[in-house]
Amino acid sequence: MDVETYLKEIREFAVAHKHATDLYVHDVGYFEGHLPRFVATIEIFKEHLDSESIKTVHDLGTDVPFASLYFKRTQDAEVNCGCVDNRGTVELEPGVFRFHYNLNTPSKLKHADLVICTECLEHLPSNLYRVRQVLCEAVRDRGFLFLSFPLIGTNAKDYHLDYPNDWKDWNGSHEHIREFTVQTARDFCLVSGFRVIAEKITFTKAYGGDIMNVLLKKELYS
Repeated sequence: MDVETYLKEIREFAVAHKHATDLYVHDVGYFEGHLPRFVATIEIFKEHLDSESIKTVHDLGTDVPFASLYFKRTQDAEVNCGCVDNRGTVELEPGVFRFHYNLNTPSKLKHADLVICTECLEHLPSNLYRVRQVLCEAVRDRGFLFLSFPLIGTNAKDYHLDYPNDWKDWNGSHEHIREFTVQTARDFCLVSGFRVIAEKITFTKAYGGDIMNVLLKKELYS
């Protein structure tokens, strides 16, 4: 599937399911404003994952499968969108689910061929290394992890802290709490058992700066 065809597919999906999703994330303006990032994402998928078997995808931190729907359309993968904004479990179309999932208090997930967490880490007030561990554990051996990082660099530090201290009362704020620099993003991707196989930085007008997309592969453990 070429990029333009996929962008048409996700636009149609977004409109069809607007009633079932959070209006902020689902706003057409959000999609159009982040279009360069979505294009970069699909280009990475096409180059590195079209030849892989991707049959199960966890797309965490979103209730709209902006990235993961690609694998439903190209490989008939099961797609699971987990987000704190979701209430209960809903099947949006056959094989595409949304469910309630809070990355601040994450529960164990079944293994997936691909775990996606984009435009999310910067919003979380909890220990991001703990979040990273949950994401990594959900990836099957020789599976993949796809992350994004906003690079303006506001408060690009203290990823190990629960910040602020009252994060348990967090209500799904859409403000950025901690961002990244190129170096802190690369450091965050230094995970035992994983290697980076793709990195792409794209200017995104809606954000007003660069966003880094990173694809990692989990090596087979003996």
